[in-house]
Amino acid sequence: MKNEVVPAVLRRLRKFRAAIIPAMLLLCFAFVWRVDPGDKIATLLADYSAKFPQEKVHLHLDRNYFAAGDTLNFKAYVVTAADNHLSDTSRVLYITLADTTAGYSTTLQYPLEGGTVAGTLELPDSLKAGNYNLTAYTGWMKNFGEGFFYHATISVGLLNGTNTAPQKKTTGTPHIYFFPEGGSLVEKLTSVVGVKAIDANGKGIAASGSIVDESGKSITTFQTGFAGMGRLNLKPESAHKYFALIKLNGGAETKVPLPAALATGYVLAVDNTDKQQIKVGISYSGPAATQPVLLVAQANNKYITSATATLAGNSASVALKRRDFPTGVVQLTLFAASGAPLAERLIFVNRNDQLKLNVADAATNGSHKVTLEATDALLNPVKGEFSVSVVDQSRYADSLSMPSIMADLLLTSDLKGTIENPNHYFNEGAADAAASLDNLMLTQGWRRFKWADVLSRKYPQALHSAEKNQVISGVLLSTKGKPLPNGKVMLVAKGDSAYTITTVADSMGRFVFDLPVTLAERKFSIIGNSASGSNLVRILPDAQDPEYEKSVVPGFSDVGIANRLSNYLTTSKQYIKDGLRLPPNVRQLKVVEIKAKQPTPREKALEASSNLNGPGNADQVVDYHDLENCNLLETCLEGKLTGVYFKTEVDKNSNEFKKIPYATGGMGKRMLIVLDGVPVVPPNELRLNNIPASNVQTIEVLRTGAKLVMYGMNASGGALIITTKQGGIDYGAVDRYGRRRDPTVTNFAVYTYPGYHTSREFYNPPVNAQPPQKVKPRETIYWNARVKTDDDGKASFEFATAPGTKKLAIIVEGLSDEGKTGYVYSHQN
Repeated sequence: MKNEVVPAVLRRLRKFRAAIIPAMLLLCFAFVWRVDPGDKIATLLADYSAKFPQEKVHLHLDRNYFAAGDTLNFKAYVVTAADNHLSDTSRVLYITLADTTAGYSTTLQYPLEGGTVAGTLELPDSLKAGNYNLTAYTGWMKNFGEGFFYHATISVGLLNGTNTAPQKKTTGTPHIYFFPEGGSLVEKLTSVVGVKAIDANGKGIAASGSIVDESGKSITTFQTGFAGMGRLNLKPESAHKYFALIKLNGGAETKVPLPAALATGYVLAVDNTDKQQIKVGISYSGPAATQPVLLVAQANNKYITSATATLAGNSASVALKRRDFPTGVVQLTLFAASGAPLAERLIFVNRNDQLKLNVADAATNGSHKVTLEATDALLNPVKGEFSVSVVDQSRYADSLSMPSIMADLLLTSDLKGTIENPNHYFNEGAADAAASLDNLMLTQGWRRFKWADVLSRKYPQALHSAEKNQVISGVLLSTKGKPLPNGKVMLVAKGDSAYTITTVADSMGRFVFDLPVTLAERKFSIIGNSASGSNLVRILPDAQDPEYEKSVVPGFSDVGIANRLSNYLTTSKQYIKDGLRLPPNVRQLKVVEIKAKQPTPREKALEASSNLNGPGNADQVVDYHDLENCNLLETCLEGKLTGVYFKTEVDKNSNEFKKIPYATGGMGKRMLIVLDGVPVVPPNELRLNNIPASNVQTIEVLRTGAKLVMYGMNASGGALIITTKQGGIDYGAVDRYGRRRDPTVTNFAVYTYPGYHTSREFYNPPVNAQPPQKVKPRETIYWNARVKTDDDGKASFEFATAPGTKKLAIIVEGLSDEGKTGYVYSHQN
């Protein structure tokens, strides 16, 4: 998310909270409970969760600063949100690296096995210096928006060139926002109000001030703390407006209005400090409350517990047992007897039940043998899967600023926007961690769904399936852009091992092709027809790189990371200068330029041919030059192909007339059509008019026996080898009339599918190998994405360090078989 838009996001949150009660009352129709209300909500929420299970993604990166041309190593963990167990819902992971300031974006896909994958992402030498947003998600997650994706920022510098990038704003008006607990201020009721102060870049800042009414009378004071967050208490009175007079660092002052108070409504007051209970106070201002209210707790779309309260004197108190809650973000919602949501509050419950990881390093003369021990909260041994990164502590970011699997899966994945230093909230040594975490819940709360939709069973439409394998999907549209249901769609795989797949679009015009494992980039043709057989349709494939916001903070905003990146680049440049990137017995050769003869336009067009006799080895060749004024192939080719005649026949499926090609001397048998290397059998499976003439690159006519023998009996009547446009040719520039061709395609689309990314293996030098006298320090000293603890909760690994390496940081993170998170940042001298 852009930091430039953080204020806008917070404004939307503020408006949402100010309007939560009237909006929810409008959205949620009167819902009369006919059974126990808690049971009813539990049933509805369970139904929603079963239909729309949520997934979360975490990436463990070997580091977070790189040079252009480096390789980023990662371990991906994909879990079910309800319990953090490794997910088997999706088996394809997408990772996008993007920087909108530089205009760069690439999306790669990786095969998930049991919810994990270890891979690499190679950073091109051409990258510009700056910060890049790393996003990870599954196809299923695309149904629920970018907010559920994994996001991280990495810094990239240049070994050759100037390491300057657009810098963050240093000036501009700070923004102060106020968030009443429960959603709204209500007249005559005391509310806790969360405070969030951010600079022009969206980063938390220190601020203090006072709350005054319209006459200037001081009501209370406040001061922000960690990440620019704080809180205050306010009891608004009727016919009064309230403002915040704020003092910022540097002495600047500003005045901000507080959200207007409602004349009637409910207020929640949550006490999350007791070790046994979560206490919730409920207050109401307005006519005497005669109906009971219901407090419901849910986490990750899973019902936890509920309690009914009758307001005596317009107030009530509810105590929820802490042991009923999982560790993580919990949503508390107050419902009226009619079923309408009245107020809402997020809290974080920490059961202190995550894994405890202990790292012991036995080091001797640069050789390290490390023992990892994983236990649960009761110190019982735990089996689990982990990943390990070892880096030079002087170069790596500290443990609080780096993301971790614990912070990602338990906290940041359930909150909107950027969370500063998320590991701080899990730092047992930080006295303000718990209070700061509750301030975060007040000011950055977010919901994964609307209660109105759940209660009315108004569920979102899942346009993307949970991918058990690689898929190509899209939508079949009319020429006016409306979805066409039940149309027939054919996928043609080009190149080696060619094949075809046919499917039928669903009621919304959407189609999905499940692919065999595709390891490398491959081109496909997609051909569509309406249910009646008409080719007056449009094919719109889904983009591999969804158009979500991928922008990040430009420039090297984190001073610590910027300094580490600068040191890394300086060291690397010196080693390049000294020639130490080449072994001592290797000489760098001079560049020799080899010039080749340029092919003719027809030879260039034939390069993509799948003709088994060799490109262009045919009785006749027709290329895109010859089809420049052609609309329907059946009409254009009649009379253009030597030794070929056309018969008019009736299509049994559509009852339309179509022209079928026959070769003279072909014994009355239809000519075989080979489309991008795929023989279309039976021949009536595809008519020529289904292929837009504007998309044809070449047609090779095979009539004589010598040229047909390679295609066997299916081609005894002759063959037409049709190759569609592959790109790499400026088709418009070679128009013989000097005109550019209309690129619009109707029922035909050429689609390049990236396939799975081939990852490099991280090289860990042998521990006992004799290191060279002079060697460039490795930024990632050791990386192991597959470390599994045994029944005793133990695992071990070894690595070697170069001379001069002093302080190490060993970072281990992962999951137990029961879905408990584990993370440790171990300092080793």
